Amino acid sequence: MILQDSLGDYFFQALVLGQPLFWMWLYDTKRVQIRETFRWSFYVLSMTTWMLVYQSGFSVGFYTNSLLLQYISMTMLAVQIFNTRYDIKKALALGFLSVFLNSYYWELPLHLAEVMSGNLHVGMIVQMWRLIPVPFLVKRYDFTGYDRAVLTVGLGFSTIVMILRVFYGISGFVLYPINRFVSLCLLIKVLIEAQRKDSVEVSM
Repeated sequence: MILQDSLGDYFFQALVLGQPLFWMWLYDTKRVQIRETFRWSFYVLSMTTWMLVYQSGFSVGFYTNSLLLQYISMTMLAVQIFNTRYDIKKALALGFLSVFLNSYYWELPLHLAEVMSGNLHVGMIVQMWRLIPVPFLVKRYDFTGYDRAVLTVGLGFSTIVMILRVFYGISGFVLYPINRFVSLCLLIKVLIEAQRKDSVEVSM
């Protein structure tokens, strides 16, 4: 994950890992206002990007063409759902943050299994960077026992997928996209139903 094949791959990975900082800033800042009509531009741009990636077969580093298409699709879905409750600026921020966080959430059973196996490596620390949205979200939303139960269901589903993959040899190409989608839907459910902490006011 850290070592890339080229400078371009490294730069792309740095952008991916650094982008949650921008979305957290955008969520809070009052300096940037985005009109609701921008959502149509976002969808057009996203669909255009999806088509270009698909037609070109583009991939970078360990981000295969299929994986890039999945992330673009999941981000569009997340933003669309969040926009039913929040304005487009917050929907964009929450959409990208939830997809970023989900990339660790759905893999958590795999990470735990890796730790228990004793196969520790520095890449595991880098992976934990994907948890950076957690303190940001906890500070701004109230989460309940029900929310924790929903997230536990997602972890249970991921554990079943891991067992099917490891012990029954079912292709990850089939299982992992389903796992990502189910986990993301549960994560979005928790976030969109959570009550905002009105006491938190940030001006940047």
